Amino acid sequence: MKRVQKMNYLLYLNTRGIIVKVRKVRKMKGVKLIIKKFVIGSLKAKALWGWGVLFILFWGVVGAYLEKPNFGNMPSSYIPLAYKFYVAAWMGTLIVMNIGTIADGLTNTIYYDSGSLPYLFKYSKLKSSHYMVSMMAGSIVVTMIFGAIVTAVGLVFSPRMVRGLQ
Repeated sequence: MKRVQKMNYLLYLNTRGIIVKVRKVRKMKGVKLIIKKFVIGSLKAKALWGWGVLFILFWGVVGAYLEKPNFGNMPSSYIPLAYKFYVAAWMGTLIVMNIGTIADGLTNTIYYDSGSLPYLFKYSKLKSSHYMVSMMAGSIVVTMIFGAIVTAVGLVFSPRMVRGLQ
């Protein structure tokens, strides 16, 4: 059988050229595959785990246990509020560093993987708009996964918060 694609339909022809079967082609199938490969490849990247998680975890531990806030001259009624601001400042710093490191890793991945794209666009059915949509969607998924991990790092601050409020 011979396969011929006309518009959004895939035609299966027998040896005499008679249509045997017609199937509608889904347009976004390749995009889903690119998203899946991008997310899996990004989650396997050691640099993203090292800089996106371990580096943030290190600074989370430093902020929660090693850095000491100086509340010596402060009235005792303001200390619980000061601890909340202290924790919020460290969490804000960790979130900004996490987004920056993940964005840098994803940018490097896209930059080094895009060398052969002109040939892919020319000799395949992939369009640049579909490729960009899949890269954006994959980046959002990876950022959400690593963001959830860094949100869990906030649990490092929980004992410090409880001690500060007592």
